[in-house]
Formats: sequence, C-alpha cells, structure tokens
Amino acid sequence: MTRAIVRLSKEGVLVREERSGTFIDGRSAPRNSVGKPLTTIGIIMPWLSQASGNGAGDIVPASRPSVRSHVPFGKESLSLQVAHGAFAAIKEANCHIVLHSNGTPEEESEALEQLINEGVDGVISMPDFSRRNARGYRALISSGIPVVLIDHYYPDVETDYVVTDNFAATRDAVRQLISQGHKRIAYFADFEDVTSIAEREAGYRAALEEAGIPYDEDIVRGPEMTREHKFAYDLALEHCRSSAEPITAVFCLNDDVLLATMFAASKLSISVPGDLEVAGFYDDVPDVMPTPFTRVVQQKTAIGNAAARILIGRILGTAPAQPEHIVLPAEIVPRG
Repeated sequence: MTRAIVRLSKEGVLVREERSGTFIDGRSAPRNSVGKPLTTIGIIMPWLSQASGNGAGDIVPASRPSVRSHVPFGKESLSLQVAHGAFAAIKEANCHIVLHSNGTPEEESEALEQLINEGVDGVISMPDFSRRNARGYRALISSGIPVVLIDHYYPDVETDYVVTDNFAATRDAVRQLISQGHKRIAYFADFEDVTSIAEREAGYRAALEEAGIPYDEDIVRGPEMTREHKFAYDLALEHCRSSAEPITAVFCLNDDVLLATMFAASKLSISVPGDLEVAGFYDDVPDVMPTPFTRVVQQKTAIGNAAARILIGRILGTAPAQPEHIVLPAEIVPRG
C-alpha cells in the first residue's frame, strides 16, 4: 500500500471491502438488485493504485517503479490533499471508487484502457506529464465516460478541468521578490510540455517585463541528473551565482525543484535567505512551521472537491453542456 493510501486509510477516509472494492468511509456504495455499485468513479493519480490480480479491492503499490520516482515528494503530497477534497464530495454521493496509479506514461495508458472495461461512470485524473495519452482520454470521452482533469490539462482534449492559476501565482510571487529589491532572479524548472509549467514560466516573464527587467535565458535553468537518478540544481545554482551579474533570488517551479535548490544551496554554503532569496510552489509545510523561503500554496483540497462535484454533475446530467474550466487562485505565504 502506498504512503498516501496508508495515510488515508489510517485517517478513516478510505475503507476496503473484500471482493467489493474501495469506498469512502462511513457508508458503502449503493447497490442495485444484482449487487452492482450504482455509481463508480475512477481516480488516476500518482502513487495511487488499484490491485490487479491480487484479489478485488486490495490496494497495492504500482506494478513498476516510476521513471519520475526520484522526485516523488511534490506529486504525492499534491495527490493526497486533492484526494481528500475529492472524497469529501464523493462521500455525499455514496459512490464506489476505483483507484489507479499513473507513475509512468505506460501505466497511465493501461489504466485508461482498464477503466473502460471496469464500467466506470466517470474519471478524475491528474494526468502524467507526457502528452502521449491524450488519445486515451479522448477515447474515454468518446465512449461516453466524462473526464475531469486536475493540475494541468490537454488543450486538444475537450473536457472539464480544475487547475491553479499558475500564471497569476508565479507573477505575484516574482513581483514580491522584485519589490524586495531583487533584479537578478533566476527561474529553476523542469521543462515538460504541460500547461501548468508553461503558465508558470509565462508568469515569471510577465513580472520581469512589467518591472522593466530584461529576461535572461542564461538564468532560466533546468536540473542535472545525478548518478543516483535524482534531480539536482547544484550546477545551475553555481552557474547563476558565479556569473558576472550573480543572482540574488530564485523562483522554483514546484516542491521538488525548491527542495533540490535548498539542498544545492546547503552544499555550496549559500545561506538562505541571507545570501539568496528563494520562492516557489511548495504545498506541504504546515502554516505554523517557519520556513526560510516564500511559498506559493495551491488550494489542493478545493481542487479535488471541485473536480468531484463537476464529475458527479456530469454523471447526473446536471452539468452545463460546455466543459467547465475552473481556475483557482493560490496563496503567497511569506518566508518565516
């Protein structure tokens, strides 16, 4: 069982029934005269998995390791909180749920095929960063199964989605760094071809442009891969700090990039925030815990809840004819 599922089970959010499946705690899924759940919702998220061949209803880790398993922190944290929000809405509808993990594009492709065969009534998914499975989502929708995407979406797939206002959140966080007097602000990212990443870079560029600060691609850096197959930003940080105009601040794409940047700063004996101001998307630290960096915090629970309510509306036939696109603001939490 994955850590996310273990935690949800311990908290009483999920229960498992032998040969029946996984349910929201408090009540089992309603059944018709032949014992089949009336409504079944499929959920695809990183580090969530439904058993295959080990007895119905068992939750097991993904069948093979993720190619991105070297940076699981941010995705698992996001999945857990989004799941909490989704389950709260699903509980009201007494639904049966089927969980699938998408640790790899191949695993996601298999999950999409299985969900059609499992007779689900709708699907909530945090899609993999690869666009190669867009066809699988279109196949689900074409078969009459509504899909709600979260975190990011495929522009060429006509479906509902719930995402963070990545552009405005990044722009506002970089604006804050600029207001503190920083003019050399690096942007550390993991350059994948997905909407959320593109929106965050656009927000970074917009904040610089409105402040009259030239965009410098030399301080927009991606990670290097270590021998242990982990992301690192040691070379990126060293390069940006040793240039003729060294950076004084850095904005980080997500939790994993921010953590790797903090590790790099520690290895290079760079004090944060004394020598370097750090800001970025970081969702997991409790508000009562002081941090040496500025956090951009997403409304994870609200994202999951909104996605589930949209999907239930689609299943019940009460949703608008056109796809719903919900964009939620993020909160800027100053360091300390």
